[in-house]
Amino acid sequence: MKTVLRIAGVWLSLALAGCVHRQPIVAIPEANLRTEVIMKERIHLPLNADGRQKVEAFLSAGGNTDNIDRHGKVINIADPDAKRFAPLLDRLSEPNHPKVEDLTPRNSLQQWLHGEVVHGVVDAREPAAPAQQALAICDGRYCWIFYPQGHDLAGLMVVVKPVPPRRPRGQY
Repeated sequence: MKTVLRIAGVWLSLALAGCVHRQPIVAIPEANLRTEVIMKERIHLPLNADGRQKVEAFLSAGGNTDNIDRHGKVINIADPDAKRFAPLLDRLSEPNHPKVEDLTPRNSLQQWLHGEVVHGVVDAREPAAPAQQALAICDGRYCWIFYPQGHDLAGLMVVVKPVPPRRPRGQY
């Protein structure tokens, strides 16, 4: 009888331990905190001059498109240090062709993006789960979301990293 109880206890412990694991996710924020308003405006990789200008403007505006006018010009520079992303944008621009493998720690994009690669990107605008899951790296203030197509990185969206509201102690 003791053996049965021990086995049941082990199984219960393993079952509960499996329930505790949480996969990190990145939720797509509201329109003014991302580089695209609708999915048709997704920035294609490798970056051309227009795509690069759009990302640079978004970063200079502090990740808020309310600081950018209709013509793509930044009207309120909220992040004067946005030029620090220039080497990363160079690597994502033509003639380079970014690959999924570039997101691994030993490869090129991790020189500038130091976060963990997250496979759980949640975009409520998608009518169904995409054939190939988007990959995100959150580093500092921004999450860089890459849309793969086979082994190539075909699309990019930069969003402001979602930060949960602070709660007073004891209100969890």
